[in-house]
Amino acid sequence: ETVDQQFPGVNSMLLGFYQENYAGQRIIAHGGDTTFFHSNLSLLMDQDVGVYISLNSGGAGTPVAALLRWELMKQFVNRYYPRASAPAAELPVLPTAREHGAALAGDWESSRRAETSPLLVAYFLGQTSVSMLPNGDLVGPGLPKVNGQPQHWREVEPWIWQAVGGEERLSARVGEDGHVNAIAFEPLSFAIPSTRAPGYRGKSLLLPLLGVALAVLALTFLSWPVRAVARWSHKQAFPYEGARAQAHRIAAGASLLGIAYVGGWIGFVLWLMESLTSNSGGTAQTLLTVLYVAGILPVLALAGAAYANFSLWRAPSAWFAKIWGVLVLLSVVVLLWFAVAMNFFSFNFNY
Repeated sequence: ETVDQQFPGVNSMLLGFYQENYAGQRIIAHGGDTTFFHSNLSLLMDQDVGVYISLNSGGAGTPVAALLRWELMKQFVNRYYPRASAPAAELPVLPTAREHGAALAGDWESSRRAETSPLLVAYFLGQTSVSMLPNGDLVGPGLPKVNGQPQHWREVEPWIWQAVGGEERLSARVGEDGHVNAIAFEPLSFAIPSTRAPGYRGKSLLLPLLGVALAVLALTFLSWPVRAVARWSHKQAFPYEGARAQAHRIAAGASLLGIAYVGGWIGFVLWLMESLTSNSGGTAQTLLTVLYVAGILPVLALAGAAYANFSLWRAPSAWFAKIWGVLVLLSVVVLLWFAVAMNFFSFNFNY
């Protein structure tokens, strides 16, 4: 066998096949997916047995459906070729567990990603956040369990972890500088390792900030019609004038521009990822052009939010209004940060 062992201790790529070793059995496999079929061929080399499975649907998006091919092979091997002796019920904790676990904590993204196009947002949402338990165990990386819970890993060799209660392994590749530069987890260790996400686009930081920013902008915009209806129902006049009135209206407008811009991009990516045929007929190119040109919207939103803050701070205003104005400005900055990090200004039409 010609093995391309990029990561120690885990299944790797072969010539035309990949390793799917499990429970002491030498297994080589090859699988793949299209829009309509999801297939896998596994050959147990020492048993002269092969298993082929092909599904005409990816299922309803549940963990069980996504893991069906691997779960079938695991149960097949456990049923017909069980280990002579059961694995240890409790894996020991190594002295290096906490040090090595801390080196893996953080956000990781698939190495198979769209690095320079706006489709990076799909891979951003798919990032894996790795956390460390007090004893050094890891939680997060790898495919989820069939019950949807994240995998729980324990170090069994230096820089090699094993799933607690299972046999899958995770391996880390350490560079010459001593830092971990990539990880790979079974059953996808042969093809889809993960690299550390840059800090500026790490999901554990940027996604909560984006959620708060969108909430602030949504509340700012919605307060405009809600307060207008309340004044109308109570027959109250508009309470502001001059610079304060401008700030009130401009902040709502800036919020709408920011929300519309991010919403347009997310809607486009969801539409494009829905099927492999969504980009036919040049429709995707046209929509991309519109969205790239629409990049002026968050810039206008930033200018509007800055002007609204200037108006609020130079005119007699309540402290709550001033603080909220700063929150609106910071929220637009977060939206621009997100847009730049996701290549929304790249003008890249290759996806």
